[in-house]
Amino acid sequence: MSRYCLLIALFSVHLHADYHARFESFEHAFAGDAITLQGTSEKRLHLQNGLVLTFGEIIAMGDFYGVPGAPISQGSDLEQRKALFMEAFNSLVNIPESVDEATRIVTAIHNNPTAEDQSVLWNCLTGGACSGSFWWLTPGRYLLLAETDYDHFGDNALKAYVAGHSLALEAAVEAGKAQDTQALERAYAINAFANHFLTDHFSSGHLRLPRVELPNQVTPGVVGSLLGHFMHNEECMHGLHVHNAQGDHWVAYGDGHYLDPENHKNLTLMQQALQMSANDVYEAFVAKQAPTIYHELDLIPEADEIGPNGSLDIAPMFYWDPTTEQLMRRVDLKNPNDRHWTNNWVGWSTLAALKVLANSLGVKFK
Repeated sequence: MSRYCLLIALFSVHLHADYHARFESFEHAFAGDAITLQGTSEKRLHLQNGLVLTFGEIIAMGDFYGVPGAPISQGSDLEQRKALFMEAFNSLVNIPESVDEATRIVTAIHNNPTAEDQSVLWNCLTGGACSGSFWWLTPGRYLLLAETDYDHFGDNALKAYVAGHSLALEAAVEAGKAQDTQALERAYAINAFANHFLTDHFSSGHLRLPRVELPNQVTPGVVGSLLGHFMHNEECMHGLHVHNAQGDHWVAYGDGHYLDPENHKNLTLMQQALQMSANDVYEAFVAKQAPTIYHELDLIPEADEIGPNGSLDIAPMFYWDPTTEQLMRRVDLKNPNDRHWTNNWVGWSTLAALKVLANSLGVKFK
């Protein structure tokens, strides 16, 4: 077992922390299944190992499949990121054992388990312990992937998406040259897996979180990762004012708020981006040439207020100051509108304070 998971196990006896820090899996599947796939009458995509999933279900698989310790976004260039993406994708589509496992995961997703049950369930279904006070001591792939889940946050999510979308377009071009609609299905499947990271960028809790800097700057790194989940959930709940390159302005919310009325504009733009991404694949199939500009990226949200600047949104719990190269923490953790930060803080005590705060408010930081 990794040092990361051992520390989680020891500290979670007191924290009962939940490591699901992305859009709920049901939300991923729901969004993807609203998309039209041109050129095929199939509602379900047939994968190499015999697995048959909908487009939305494949999007949801981005939380469960990949190579632990090998984030796509950490590749040094696009070609390396594409190679890492294919390794992650192949862990779903090439391994025979993934058929039964993924089928069980999909069944669980559609049952939409409560937040309190998800982490143990996902750990169980990906090869880890299924019960007990110390289930963290036997981590499944879900927890192992969470150790370095950088691909789901900020610019890293876009890097992971672009790598996968590029591969999907390449596959679509080859399918078009061969006039092979079965190969077009594979291109759509690759794109669906890439779309997981595109959809993550529409979650408010994924936009400002310094996901890489927290474990790199806090000792031990696992404490930094745990701290990130508190910030993530705070910003998912409160939402953020955002804008995009197309000139839209709206308030985006995060995980668990996909279908909330106040998140409607965010939902609409996310589904538009997914449809544009899928249309790219079909157009590459028909034209036998991949587009060089991904217009769906014009729709993705960027936070209006970054770091210590602004007054419309809550103050970030943590932010990375690139000028001083310091990780800053909000002074008053219990007041999301406090606009004072300090670089003089300790990870363990901050984590303990956040847990006490969560308990006093009756909040489950998932």
